[in-house]
Amino acid sequence: MPGIKGRSFEPYVKDVLENISELVSHDEDVVRNITLRVLKILINNYAVPLNELLYPTLNNGMMNEKWKLRNAAVILTGEMLFISMNIVKKQLESPQNPQYLNISYYNLNLMLLYILRNDDVE
Repeated sequence: MPGIKGRSFEPYVKDVLENISELVSHDEDVVRNITLRVLKILINNYAVPLNELLYPTLNNGMMNEKWKLRNAAVILTGEMLFISMNIVKKQLESPQNPQYLNISYYNLNLMLLYILRNDDVE
């Protein structure tokens, strides 16, 4: 739907996130993989206009107790940071066409990834 509806689907992204976020920690691999693909589509389509909604959701996922949800959040954060990095690069090259990106969320996600990377798991 996001690819077809475009910007008119934006009001529903929050509802979709709330309803399927927990499914990435489902016991069945098929359910987890499909959910991860849906979330990647949402990120690819709405990373910039809804970055203030998506970044906190990913932050909460990375700090979750369930390892499957944490793993999915790290994968999705990588997608989000890659898109954000390209936007920041474009903004530096062409400041006359700014796209709003909350840089504090961007930095927070980088810090959380660093913390998770250096966290000792027993």
